[in-house]
Amino acid sequence: MLLRRAMQQTQLIQLLSKLTDAEMRLFDKFVRSPYFNSHQDTIRLFEILKPLHPDFPGEKVNKEIVFQQLFPEQEYKDDLLRTLRKYLLKQLAYFLAFQGFQEDELMLQNYMLEVLAEKEVPTYFKKQLRHAQNLIKKYPDKDEKFFLKQFLIERSRVESQFIYEKREKTPDLGAAHNLLDHYYLGAKLELLASELSTLFVLGGERTESLFTEEIIGHMDACHEKYPPLIRAYYFSVKLLLNPESVDKSIFIKAKEILKEHGQEFSDKDQTQLYAYLVGYTNKKYQEGKREFLNELFEVYQSMLSNDLLFDGKIFPVHNYKNLVTIGLRLGEYEWTENFIHEYKRFIPVEYKEGIFHYNLAHLYFYQKKYGEALQLLQGVDFLDTFYQLGYKMLQLKIYYEQIEVESFIGLAKTFQTHIRRQSGIPEARKEAYYNFVAILRKVFRIKIGEKTNAQEIYQELQEIQPIIEKGWLSQKIGEFSYA
Repeated sequence: MLLRRAMQQTQLIQLLSKLTDAEMRLFDKFVRSPYFNSHQDTIRLFEILKPLHPDFPGEKVNKEIVFQQLFPEQEYKDDLLRTLRKYLLKQLAYFLAFQGFQEDELMLQNYMLEVLAEKEVPTYFKKQLRHAQNLIKKYPDKDEKFFLKQFLIERSRVESQFIYEKREKTPDLGAAHNLLDHYYLGAKLELLASELSTLFVLGGERTESLFTEEIIGHMDACHEKYPPLIRAYYFSVKLLLNPESVDKSIFIKAKEILKEHGQEFSDKDQTQLYAYLVGYTNKKYQEGKREFLNELFEVYQSMLSNDLLFDGKIFPVHNYKNLVTIGLRLGEYEWTENFIHEYKRFIPVEYKEGIFHYNLAHLYFYQKKYGEALQLLQGVDFLDTFYQLGYKMLQLKIYYEQIEVESFIGLAKTFQTHIRRQSGIPEARKEAYYNFVAILRKVFRIKIGEKTNAQEIYQELQEIQPIIEKGWLSQKIGEFSYA
C-alpha cells in the first residue's frame, strides 16, 4: 500500500527534489507571501514536505500519511490531495520563472521601460534607459538572446521618441534593425547548427525552412561584419553542412574565434560550439586523416581548461573515456595516466571503480601490459551500452595481441551477435562496430597463419564504411607484408 500510494513519482516531488537548499529557503518565503499565494492548505502541504527535502523517502510522502497530517479529521480523498499538489506545483513553477526573471537584469529593464513609457514619466524613463544601456556594456554572456534584449531596449527608446517628442523628428531606427537582424541570424544559425549536428550523428533529412539558403549565402558574402557569436555559429554550420568537402580554413576560423572570443559567450554556447568542433575533427580522423587527432585532442584540452567538460563536481564518464582514448592514440601515456588518476575523484561514486579500472586497463593495453589489463577488466561493471562495447573491443584486441585463439574466436562471434541485438544505438554506429570485428577476424587469420592475403584485407578496409578504429586496424595489417 505504501508503494502504491507514494508521492515520490509525482511531478511536484520530482521538481522539489531538484531544488538546492538555498532555493528551498527562497521558495519558503515565496509560497508564504500573500502577494503570490493566499491558499493556506497549499502552504501547509509545503510545510509537511519541506523537512523531507531533498530525498523525500517513500514512507514519509505516503499519500494517506500526508493527507492525515493536512486534514486529521477527514477520510482520505485523493482528488483533494491531487488538487493541492497541483496548486503547489504551479506555485513552484511560478517561483522558478520569477527567479529567472529577477536574475535577467536586461529583460527586467526592458519590461520596466515599457511600463514607464506607458505611464508617461519621461524623466524617470530616461534615467532607467541610461541604466539599461550601461548594463548592456557590462553584460557577461553574449548569446543570441543578448541581441534580442538589446533590440527590445532599443525599441523602447525609439517608441519613447514617438511618445515624448510628439513625432517632431524622425527616430533613428538603424540600431533597432541591426539588433533584430543579429538576433534572427544568431538564432537561425544556432538552430541550423544544432539540427545539422544531430543529422551528423543519426542521419536523416534536413528540415525545409524559410530563408535558410539565403542566410547561408548572405553570410558567405559578408560574415566579417557580424559579431563573434554569429560568426562562430556560421562557421559551425559550414563545417557540418558539407564535412566531406569543406575547406580546412573554416575549421581554423571556427577554432580561432572560440579561442579569441569564447569568454564573451555563455557556457552553453561555448560548450555547444566546441562540441561541433569535436564532431567534425572526430569524423575527419575516422576518415583516416590522422592529423585531425591532434586537433581533436587540442579541442578537448581547451574545453577542459575552460571548465566546459564538467561542473567541478561530476565528470561525465563519456568525456573521461574520450580524453583517455585520444591521449593513448597520440602516445601521450604520461599525460593520460595523470589524467586518469587526477579526475577519478570526480566520477560518480557508484561507477567510480569500474570506470577507473576500464580506462586504466586501456592504458595498460597501449603499454603492452596485456595481462595486467585483462586482470583489471575482470571486475568492471558498466554504465551503459557504449562502455560495454568498448570493454568487448578492448578485450578482443588483447586476445588478438596475445594470440589467444579460442578466446579470440569465441568473443568475436558473441560480440557480433551482441552488436546486432543493440536497439539503443544508431544503426550506423552498430555497423561501425560490426565491421571492425569482421575485419579483425580476417587479420587474425593471417596472424595465426591461416591466410596470407593481407593486401586484399587492406583494400577492403579502405572501402568498407562505416568502421571504427580504422587507424589501429591499418597498423595491424601493416605489420604483415602486403606490398
